[in-house]
Order: sequence, then structure tokens, then C-alpha cells
Amino acid sequence: MNRTTACPEESQLLALAAGSTDVPPSLRPHIESCPTCLRNLRRLRAEIVHLRASIAPDDWSPPNSLIWRSILRNN
Repeated sequence: MNRTTACPEESQLLALAAGSTDVPPSLRPHIESCPTCLRNLRRLRAEIVHLRASIAPDDWSPPNSLIWRSILRNN
């Protein structure tokens, strides 16, 4: 494990797992050499794949007009 850089925050690993380029490049060498970070990154990537698969856009349909009227009436 690379001890010169501390393990990143989970939010930074999540951003990296989601494909963000906002993760500081200085963290990458640590992540690539740290077994804990690699394990967490793989877990987060798997969770993202699972979440994306469970939210199928074809299964969603907008609420009908009766539902919209009820929503508007209650707000």
C-alpha cells in the first residue's frame, strides 16, 4: 500500500467509479496500489452497474392527468 497518500474519501472513490474526471490525478497512484481502495472501488462500480440496470427507462411512464391534478391540488 502506498502510505505517502491517505486513502481518499468514499465520495471521491464513488466519483471515480461513476466515471468522473474530477478526481485529483494525484490520488490515482494510491488507489491503484492500495488493496482497500481497489476493493472499495470495485464494490462501488458493481453497485453502480446494479443501480443502472434496475432503473430501466423503458419501465417508466409519466403520471396521467388525474395524478397530476391530485399532486397540484395537494400542494
